[in-house]
Amino acid sequence: IDTARGVVAANPQKPDLGRLPSDPFGTVEFRDGRVVTTADGKDTEILSSLSGQVNWEAMNSDASLTATGIWRGETVQLDFSSAKPL
Repeated sequence: IDTARGVVAANPQKPDLGRLPSDPFGTVEFRDGRVVTTADGKDTEILSSLSGQVNWEAMNSDASLTATGIWRGETVQLDFSSAKPL
């Protein structure tokens, strides 16, 4: 992350993405999670039954996220990908 910040700081308009590390990251899976907000000491559930995965082979490669969950009583699905996540 520090290296990515340095690459962007060196040239914010056109960062040299070739300088990003090729360190492996991998896949992160999550199951039966939830997202909550806290206000005035009270938790409010925004998403429930949250399951999916993030695939990101290396810091200098593309990444994707797929997830399903329940939002306001409705089943939702999210598919996201980025060729240049950093």
